[in-house]
Amino acid sequence: MARIIALDWDTRQLRIVVANQQSSQTIIEEVHSIPIHSSDGGSDRTDVEGQVSHIAELLDGAVQSTDLRARGSEIRVAVRRFDVELRFIQLPAVPVDELPTMVRFQALREFSELSEDWPLDYLPLRSDDVGVSVLAAAISPARLRRYQDVLERIDLAPSVTALRPTATATTVRELDPNSHTIAEVCVEDLGHACEMSILREGVPVLIRTVQTPQIESSNRARFLGAEIRRTMLAARDQLQDEKIEQMVMFGSSQCERELGAQLQDQLGLSVRLLDPFDIVRTSSNLDLSRIENPGQFAAAVGMLTTCQEDETKLIDFLNPRQPPPPKSSRNQIVAGVTAVLLSVVIGAALFYWHLSDMDRQVAELQREVQSQRDMVTIAEQQIANLSEVQDWQQSHVNWLELFGNVSAQLPGPDQSRLDRIQADVLASGDGQLILEGIVDSQATIAVIDDALRGDNIRVFSDGGQFENRVKDLPWRFKDTVTIETEAGKRSRTKTRRSR
Repeated sequence: MARIIALDWDTRQLRIVVANQQSSQTIIEEVHSIPIHSSDGGSDRTDVEGQVSHIAELLDGAVQSTDLRARGSEIRVAVRRFDVELRFIQLPAVPVDELPTMVRFQALREFSELSEDWPLDYLPLRSDDVGVSVLAAAISPARLRRYQDVLERIDLAPSVTALRPTATATTVRELDPNSHTIAEVCVEDLGHACEMSILREGVPVLIRTVQTPQIESSNRARFLGAEIRRTMLAARDQLQDEKIEQMVMFGSSQCERELGAQLQDQLGLSVRLLDPFDIVRTSSNLDLSRIENPGQFAAAVGMLTTCQEDETKLIDFLNPRQPPPPKSSRNQIVAGVTAVLLSVVIGAALFYWHLSDMDRQVAELQREVQSQRDMVTIAEQQIANLSEVQDWQQSHVNWLELFGNVSAQLPGPDQSRLDRIQADVLASGDGQLILEGIVDSQATIAVIDDALRGDNIRVFSDGGQFENRVKDLPWRFKDTVTIETEAGKRSRTKTRRSR
């Protein structure tokens, strides 16, 4: 539950309204009206300092003597029309984002005392293809500081410093449904002064403050009627010939009703009397009948009931309209970095995929090479086999004929027996025949050797060995028979040449 304190003061009176906000409801808890005594004279600085100190003392006294619980509350302060400079400014059609800058630029040319350090806010009035019109308000830093000093002296700080008539217009919009569609004049009688505003669709387009003399009620009505006519006349440019249809005032006393009737007769406008407290709920402990001049609390109540949407219709010097902050490049930087990182990730993924593909190709090539190696090994084996066959063929050894000669030259079985016969082709291309067997005597071995020798046949014999394993055939022999061929001769010739 938010606690809000609205403060509104002038040279004669300090008005305090305390409320609690629960969701969309505003409940008034306390209402105070405290007279402000005039200063004792002196220099302007002394008067200003004295007034600030006096208001701070009155406010501090109210905080101490009542249950305001100001600390921790949101403080909203109304700024008098007397303390600000107002101008109706017309501009060419510009984008909404550029409007705050354009308003300040034009205000520096049209305001009489405005400088760069002055807080400035504005209310947009009309906007079309032709141009934009605004009600601009500026306050000097020194005058705004006075409002802040009052609160700082009792350790408080305002969150809103709203131009008083714009807060009053909020109350009118809440109380008068017709104000959203018509032009009307709003008169707020503060006793010693009267604030007059021309409202178009509930938004002030012109604001005047008129000091009212202490005169009889009938003369007062004529005086106010004349000032209201001047105000209506001054608003012709802002209204662009739009007709003012009614006048609103605040209060419900007999005196205020009589004043409203007199002004209605003078001006020919219908007059509506509004009670600011009709738009809020009040605490059961609060007796509104004891409040003096409740109509003078219109601005304070308006600040309390201002919702977020209506804040755009307030002139607030602490929270003025500003150009939108420059677009942060953070999103662009993040997007750029993300794009770079994404590119790196994609590049790395592609590179990894490429490496994986290369590894796959290498593996396939290795398998293919291994397969080729296996085929080469098989081919080499086949070539070796073929070479042996070719060597066998090129040896020109007629083994069958040789075997026939051996069989014919050997003695009979009673003298010899062959146990092993091995035929080979030597590396030189010659043929070789190894005979192992047993005979009856060494003489038989010599007979066999002589029988085997020929023109191209050489025989080497081990001479035989006596082993007497077989009766009648006790001698074992081994003959190595070399059959010289043409291939062998060519091989021996190459060997001799190489030497």
